[in-house]
This record gives sequence, C-alpha cells and structure tokens, in this order.
Amino acid sequence: MSEQSPPKLEPIAFALRGSPELAGQISAFDWASTALGPLAEWPESLRTALSILLGSRFPMQLLWGPEYIHFYNDAYLPIAADKHPAALGRPGAQIWPEVWDTVGPLLDQVRATGEATWADDQLLVLNRRGALEEGYFTFSYGPIPAAGGLVAGIFIAVTETTRRVIGERRLRLVRDLGAALMGLADEPEVHRRACEVLASSPADLPYALLYVLDEQQRLRLACAAQIGADHPAAPGTLAPGDPAPWPLAAALAAGQATLADTTDAAFGALPGGPWDVPARAALLLPLIAPSALQPVGVLVAGLSPRLRLDESYRDFLGRIASQIASAIGAARSQASIEAALRLRDDFLSTAAHELKNPLTPIIGRLQLLQRRLAQSGADPRHTQAAEAIGGDVHRLVTMIDSLLDLSRLRAGQLSIERRPVELVTLVRSVIAETEPALMAHTLALRAPDRPLMLRGDALRLEQVVRNLVSNAVKYSPAGGQIVIGVESAGEQAQISVADPGMGIAPEVIPHLFQRYYRDQGAQGTTGLGIGLYVVHEIVRLHGGEVRVDSQVGVGSVFTASLPLLSEG
Repeated sequence: MSEQSPPKLEPIAFALRGSPELAGQISAFDWASTALGPLAEWPESLRTALSILLGSRFPMQLLWGPEYIHFYNDAYLPIAADKHPAALGRPGAQIWPEVWDTVGPLLDQVRATGEATWADDQLLVLNRRGALEEGYFTFSYGPIPAAGGLVAGIFIAVTETTRRVIGERRLRLVRDLGAALMGLADEPEVHRRACEVLASSPADLPYALLYVLDEQQRLRLACAAQIGADHPAAPGTLAPGDPAPWPLAAALAAGQATLADTTDAAFGALPGGPWDVPARAALLLPLIAPSALQPVGVLVAGLSPRLRLDESYRDFLGRIASQIASAIGAARSQASIEAALRLRDDFLSTAAHELKNPLTPIIGRLQLLQRRLAQSGADPRHTQAAEAIGGDVHRLVTMIDSLLDLSRLRAGQLSIERRPVELVTLVRSVIAETEPALMAHTLALRAPDRPLMLRGDALRLEQVVRNLVSNAVKYSPAGGQIVIGVESAGEQAQISVADPGMGIAPEVIPHLFQRYYRDQGAQGTTGLGIGLYVVHEIVRLHGGEVRVDSQVGVGSVFTASLPLLSEG
C-alpha cells in the first residue's frame, strides 16, 4: 500500500471549520512572500500543528521558525483585538513589540532547550484598541520538534485573566474600605481612613482627592491619597463657582459622575500609579449619602493611564464613592444624635436640680406624717396611703438621682469612694428600706452566712441594688416575688436580681445598658431609659460588669459582678 501523499492545503478551510475566519484567511494569504514559502512546500509538522490550532475552541497561537511567524485561531481574536488581521503571518516581534522584552526571552528559552514553560496571571501591557492596556494572561509555551532534535515552532495555549485579576483586586479594595469605615462616628476619622485605604491600590486609583461641603457650602479638601496637599491639583478649598482646577460644582449640579481631562498644564504632573506616565483623566463622583437631601462632597478619582474607563471601572469607583458617602452620612447623623443627647442631658440635669429642691421638704413632711399615723393608731387605709406615697416619692428620688448621675457621667465627674464594704449587710439594708414601699410584690434574699468584703462606694452600690430591684418590680406581675442573690464566684462577688416578669427579647439585650434606651416593644415601658445605664457605669467604675439572662415569658436575671477584697 503506497504512502498517501499530503493533502493540498486549500481544502483546510473546509476540513478545519472550527475556525472558519482564520482558516479562510490562511488559505488566501500570500505565503510565498514570507519566509515560510508557498503552502504546498510547508512541512507536515506545520500542517498538523495548524490543524490542531484551527480546530480548537480554546485561544491558541502558533509561532513558527526563528522569526516566530504568527498563526492563531478564531478563539484568540478577542485577545488580538485590533491587531487582527495584520498579525497573521508576521514575525512575533513586529506584532507585540511592547511586550517582546518579556515574552521574547521565554520563547528563545523554549527554542534553545526544547522544554516547555508557562506563566500564571502574567502582567503584559499590550497596545490594543489604540492604547497601552494593563492585561493579565495565563499561558504555556510548548515546543514543536523538528528533525535533528531542533524546535520547529512553539505551540501556545493562552487565556486572558485580566477581568478576574483586576476584579479581585477591586473587590479587595471595596471590602477593605468597608471594613475600615464600619461603625465610625467621627467624620475626620472617616476621611483619614478612606484615603488611607484608597492609597493602597494605585493601579486602579493613581490618586484620589476627597472634598466635603462645609456649612458655607464651600468644598474643603478633607484628605488626599498619593498626592501632596500642596499639589496644584489639590487646592485646600473651592467655592461653589470655582471652575478650576476641578469642575466640582458642575459635578454636584449634575448629581452624577463627571469625566475631567487632566492633560492641561494647570494640573501639573499627576501620579500615574505603577506606570511611568501620568494619569490623563479623573472621574468626579458626587458623594450622596442615603436619605441626604444633597451631596456631602465630591470624590476626585484619578484614572489609570493603562485602563479603559469601561462599565466595570465606573461601577467600581461608584461603589467606593457610595461607601465613603454612607460613612460620612452616618458620622454626621451620629454627631447630630450626640448633639441632641447633650441638649437632652443639659435639660434633664437642670430639671433634676429644680425638682430636687422642693422634694427634700416633701420627704421630711411625709416622714413626719407617717410617724404621727403610727403613733395615733390611725385608720390602716390612711397608713397604707402614706406608704404608697412613700413608694412614689422613693421612685422619684431614684429617678432624680439617676438624672444627676447622668450629668456627672457625661462630664466625667462621677467618682466613687473606695472603702471596705460588707456586701450582704449592704443588700439587707436596701431590702429593709425598699420592702415597706412595695404594695404588690415581695422580696426574698439568698445570701451566705459569712461576710463578703469588697472595696467600693457603699452609697453607689446601694444605688445599683435599688435600681435593679426597681426595674424588676416594674416588669413583674402583681404578687410576684423578686429574688435577690448575693454570692461569691472565685475572686468575684455577684449580686443578682431575678424577676418573674415578661422577659426580654434577645435582640433587645445588647442595647439595655445604653443611655436613653427603652424597649418600645415591652408592655408597661416607662421612664427615661437611664437607670440601667447608670447601673452599668457605676459597676464599671468599680472594675466589674453587668450582664442579663432572660427568657421571654419566664423572667430575667440581672447580675452585677464585682471584685472581692483580697484577703492579703
């Protein structure tokens, strides 16, 4: 059987229809004018490699001979971009001169050694679509052997990973920015941390300027990333009508991202990130906080000279601007809340002082009335009425004391006297003082027979117990028993107050000890929401902590842990 002669190359366009565009162009190309010569004279190894190349759905290249004559398939066209069709049949150094100093030595190494090489996410700055672009590629270079152990060509399988690599990089920045700004209540700290994070990704943000609107509606430079505050492109303040150097007023008026050309000499030399050329444009993004009536500022985002401003780039910068705007809005809202709380504190402090003055003689007259009723054998109903009045007065005194303590806490003036205190005796004293004023509840004490000593302020610790008992009575049904426990646990003394009340929802518990917090979902909620806050702060000043365990429909247990007095 005679050896079958190689087929003519003309039918390849039909046989290898996996790449119809390139197969047709290869068939029509004037190969006689190249170093490869006419199609009929091509070696079988080239025709075989070409058959594999054109039949693949994966992006592939074939570089043949010492000049690396360039072949590729249809799947490679998105990578070639506007270099196609001129790239077909030309030497590799002519097609990719901008990266030949990187890929040329790799190709030479494969030809010299006959061993394959590869790279993952290799950075190559390619001249595509009329500009140099940052790109990333994973590829392998495999030798195609020729007679005599030489390498006739190099087979390249390649995939572009630019979108993934840049996407992951941008996602990290968005994530890091969100983490850095989370929960910040101080606006200058928001500015500082924002620019600190933005400076960490110069490939996407060669520079950034954060301008915020002040009360006079001027734009003030809050911070800058990768650019000095004395740079001509970074003026400290801009009036709304100032057009130079940035048209920030126009961006604010438009309420959307505005592109600015920065090639004018007035901008000076702007950073270009990791590249050796300056940024040529910037995107001005109004900072619009959620629920805000107007923007809070503008983010000037320098654009990479090696990236196109496509939809994904715009979306990335938009997410950054949105995060910064939200953080600024949250900080300003918190500042407004704090200002309102200070006004409330001032008002309540003044009111407490005014209420305390007439309350002192009322207490004295009530005590006199109670003594006379007891001495005269008066109608029990009158005695009970006087006791009820005493309970109300007692609660009012507790509330006023809490208000005054709140004022002292805010001013940092609430102090404690540290003296030896026997805890069991202290709690018994509070019960003896409180129990007569309780009309529909009973108190039970569970305490050891031995003393528990700690160093603290007896009056303040009595206040803690009274507040916890008062809170338990408020949320317990009539006839319920409040159990007060005193015990030691290691080096800690524990005061617990358990009630059989309605219980507390789990989502409410983390907020119970916040100033002015009131559980609006709880029945019978009254007061100003400061009692538990004051308890928390007094216990904290003693070096202890307060916790609550609760089950809805069963009841709650508040426990204050305090350090015991060392026996040494």
